Amino acid sequence: AARLGLKDVPANFSPPAAKSAAASNSKQSSKSHQNLAQRLASVEMQNHDHEMLTSRQGGISKHGGVSEGMVNRIVDAEPGCTRSFMHRYNAASDMLEEAARSGGDDESDVAAVFVWLRFCALRQLVWNRNYNIKPREIASAQERLTGLFQNLYQQRPERRDLVRLLMSVVGRGGEGNGGQRIRDEILDIQSANDCKGGFMEEWHQKLHNNTTPDDVQICQALLNYIDSGLDISQYWRTLHENGIDKDRLMSFDRKIHSEPSFRQDQCDGLRRDLTKYLTTLKAVHSGGGLSSPAG
Repeated sequence: AARLGLKDVPANFSPPAAKSAAASNSKQSSKSHQNLAQRLASVEMQNHDHEMLTSRQGGISKHGGVSEGMVNRIVDAEPGCTRSFMHRYNAASDMLEEAARSGGDDESDVAAVFVWLRFCALRQLVWNRNYNIKPREIASAQERLTGLFQNLYQQRPERRDLVRLLMSVVGRGGEGNGGQRIRDEILDIQSANDCKGGFMEEWHQKLHNNTTPDDVQICQALLNYIDSGLDISQYWRTLHENGIDKDRLMSFDRKIHSEPSFRQDQCDGLRRDLTKYLTTLKAVHSGGGLSSPAG
């Protein structure tokens, strides 16, 4: 964990075994870390200052835990990656493929990509800005990236602990037409349950133009709202427990202004259909977790 700069990680994390840094030149390491910190200062953070990148949970270790060259490539790519998950996942795939071709895909390269994607999963990087993207295009980019994880797991057994970490912070991408189902099924839900306006229309627009893992939590919040007898406080409780507040809903390119306001006669159908839809959203956006098979 120390090599990755991780502190207070969950007990089920299994980071790569630390290697001795005794051979490192302390003066060179200090200079390298200073240069790295200067590059990281250009990364747009959501809720924290840049000290978090090097000293707090998920931070980039100053003890040589990640590749400075890979960090430089990540920092160069990040401004373009704020447009959508598709851009960030494709950039990560390009970097891993380039590292493999050049023979430089050592542990420190892969660790740098993990830290980057972990910050994304923690909502510390911008997920979407001024860009519309179809769910199937995001899912396709995810499948490409997770396919590289699978190859790395199979071909480089010594990387398997790190691959498990990577798989915990990237959605699976769904199977087949999973991304397209996100787009299609919300239309079916609206039509079948007479809920084409207000909140459901705003959420539908977000889903069609840039679905993100936040949609998993929004769907769960709707189910809890329905199961509570339409107590709106349960909707907000679920969102807040998962790091989503009104400001975040309003920060989306396709903003969600409204609260859900369902009728009692809609509840049975919406409970059935949203439960199914939650499975579709999780298939695309939820990571496999460290307890899931990686091969």
